Amino acid sequence: MMYTSTHSMRLYALFLCAVALLLSACEQNNHEQPLLDNATAKVAWNASGSSGADGNTTAQSNGAASAQSEQTTGAAAIQRQMIYTATLRMRVESVDKSHDSVLALLGRYQAYVGSDNRTSYSERTENRIVIRVERSQFWGLLKAVEKQAVHLDEKKVNSEDVTGAIADIQEHIKSKMAAEQQYREILQRAVNVQDILNVQKYLSDIREEIELMQSRLDRLTDQAAYSTITIDMYERGSGTLSHEETFWDRAGDAAANGWHICTSLLIVLVTVWPFWIVAGAAAYGVFRYSKKKPRTPLVPTVVVPQEQKSEDNDKPIR
Repeated sequence: MMYTSTHSMRLYALFLCAVALLLSACEQNNHEQPLLDNATAKVAWNASGSSGADGNTTAQSNGAASAQSEQTTGAAAIQRQMIYTATLRMRVESVDKSHDSVLALLGRYQAYVGSDNRTSYSERTENRIVIRVERSQFWGLLKAVEKQAVHLDEKKVNSEDVTGAIADIQEHIKSKMAAEQQYREILQRAVNVQDILNVQKYLSDIREEIELMQSRLDRLTDQAAYSTITIDMYERGSGTLSHEETFWDRAGDAAANGWHICTSLLIVLVTVWPFWIVAGAAAYGVFRYSKKKPRTPLVPTVVVPQEQKSEDNDKPIR
């Protein structure tokens, strides 16, 4: 009986220990689960933060690359805007042949004629051609034209960088257009007649400035796109004096010049015919006036000799 009770007590004690161990294990499991959840959440947050940082780094890298690409593209888009002008004065064998040769070069170098004038004298024949050519073909056409010269009297080449001027005008136009848009918005909200008139005046002034700047921009852009070459070519003629001037040649020239002066003087006198009419009328009036005016009779003066005058004084008075 004692053995049975002792055995039962041991079993009871083992049961209590097992229950206690089971309860402690459950409690430990409950404590470990939130820690695991917190750790998981922390890792997940770190992962997301790391992913966001990586995303920001990638975005920054892409932004920097894009900015660098845009900067490179902008640098490539900004090209030097140069205005080239050249003047050639040269003597040629034949103005006609050189003129045709220059015109034949225009199609090859993508150029066109701005003006073409010819003047003929007794001494020589001159021809001035103004050519507009694309900037990339400027130097090639200039060298080709120089080959037409027998003697190159003068050559001038000028260049002007208008890149900054074009950029400034473009920025001014952009700012003026922005101001114009703002005034248009103000005009839509204006209700007072005086305000409407004032805004319309501002819009008119801004539009005039924009058009002036746009005209200057177009002119500079055209001059930069197409360079200008002015060609003065001439040939010596056979109409000049082929021998030395003699006395009779010079006398004949002098007589011709004298006759020319006389005819010029006669033309001048005829030109001032109103003056001659007025002068004639005045002379006729003076003549008529002097003719009508009565003349004062002249009294003869008797000159008495000095001796006779003294004798008369000595005679006694009766």
